[in-house]
Amino acid sequence: MKPCHYDGRMDVRPHKAGATRWLRRLALVLWLASLVLPTLPTPDIGSLPGTPLRGAYLLAKSVVMALYLPHSIGYPLHLLSLASNVVFVRELLALVPRWRHRFGLWSPWLLLAMVFVNAYVGLRTLRPDGQVPLPGVLSQPGYFVWWGAFVVLCVAAVCSALAGQRQR
Repeated sequence: MKPCHYDGRMDVRPHKAGATRWLRRLALVLWLASLVLPTLPTPDIGSLPGTPLRGAYLLAKSVVMALYLPHSIGYPLHLLSLASNVVFVRELLALVPRWRHRFGLWSPWLLLAMVFVNAYVGLRTLRPDGQVPLPGVLSQPGYFVWWGAFVVLCVAAVCSALAGQRQR
C-alpha cells in the first residue's frame, strides 16, 4: 500500500462532472420556474383587464392543440419548439436514481439548434402575420426563463463535450 503524500499543491480545477451536473440542475430549475411564471398575456376584454397565463397552461394548451387540432399549429417550428420540452422531461427522469446513469446529455448541436428555434419562435410572435399568434409572449418573464433553461443546458452539453475531448 502506497502512503499518501501531500506535495503542497492544491487542485483548484472544478470537477467537470460536478459542474455539468450543477448546470443541468440549474437548467431544470429554470424550466420548472418557467412553468409557474406568467408567460402569455390575455387581451383585455371590454372593461376586464387581461391576465397573464402561466407557462404550464401554455404548454398544456399547446400540447392539446397539437394533438387534437394539428392544423391550427401550421408552423413547423412551433411544433419543434413544443417538442423541445421533452429535453426537460428526460432531465427529470435523470434525477431518479434508477435511471441516473442511463440518460446522458443531449448533443450540444441539437441543444444549440433548440436554442435558436425557440428564440426564433419567440421573435416570430412579434410579427402580426404569424400563423400561430402568441401576442406579447416576449413581454412576460416566463418565456425568457424558459429560453434561458435551454441556453444553460446547451452550455452544460458543450462543457461536457469539451471535457470528454480533453480526456481522450
